[in-house]
Amino acid sequence: MVEGRAGLYGVLFGCVLTALPTIASASLVDGVRLNNLWPDFVKAVNKDPSTDYVSATDFRSYVDGVVDALNGIKFCTPDNGTSGQFSTIVGKYLQDHPEEWTEPGPEIVSRALSKPFPCE
Repeated sequence: MVEGRAGLYGVLFGCVLTALPTIASASLVDGVRLNNLWPDFVKAVNKDPSTDYVSATDFRSYVDGVVDALNGIKFCTPDNGTSGQFSTIVGKYLQDHPEEWTEPGPEIVSRALSKPFPCE
């Protein structure tokens, strides 16, 4: 059991240190990284046995995170939209716009989803 303020601060400091790599890595995702993950998402959808499911999940989870953060601000997805649908739209957008691959991931995801799902 954690006793006193010093123990509590130690636990909080440990939690912050544990979370920092995750927080930092989210800001480092760009179109190149997303484009590298996209093929495994497609393989997963098609149940290809050579799928790298970590990469497929990374792609889908990243798109989901941006949707959770920016839905209603940069784009407005329908209530019946699915994670797979949003990920597919983003992946196809990446294929069609290689000139944007050096841009930050959230900007690319936002642009991809704002076309089919603009806020009215």
